[in-house]
Amino acid sequence: MLKPIKDVSFLKQLLGGEIIAQKSDARFPLLVLFENGLGENLPIKEEELLGKIMNGINIHVDSIKVLNIAYTFPYQTITELPAYIVISFGIERKLTQFPAYEPKYIWQNRGGYEFLFADSLEIISNSAELKSALWKALKDKKI
Repeated sequence: MLKPIKDVSFLKQLLGGEIIAQKSDARFPLLVLFENGLGENLPIKEEELLGKIMNGINIHVDSIKVLNIAYTFPYQTITELPAYIVISFGIERKLTQFPAYEPKYIWQNRGGYEFLFADSLEIISNSAELKSALWKALKDKKI
């Protein structure tokens, strides 16, 4: 995973002058959010479950954007999100940019963006009932 370069003077020297920050307009089929203060990436077991979930809806996990909001959340408004479909796994704190976090496992539409809030992948992995609720929501949406 790439780490941010914080030494701007180094970049100016490397690039020979001004640095122009450009916002990416890249779009992904899906944005997956999670919160893990213990590490930047998903734990292996949760990453494997996410891969199985994505395979189940015919999306390759490498084609989606996965973001740990405990480390970064660069978006100020919903319209800046890099995908129109967002699945949030186990976000404990509220982000003012998002709609209400309840109810879980029911799609919410806000300004053309679709949100699905679910329990953390760790909790889902240990519950047949939650796996079923997630699968039903994903199947009904047909991403």
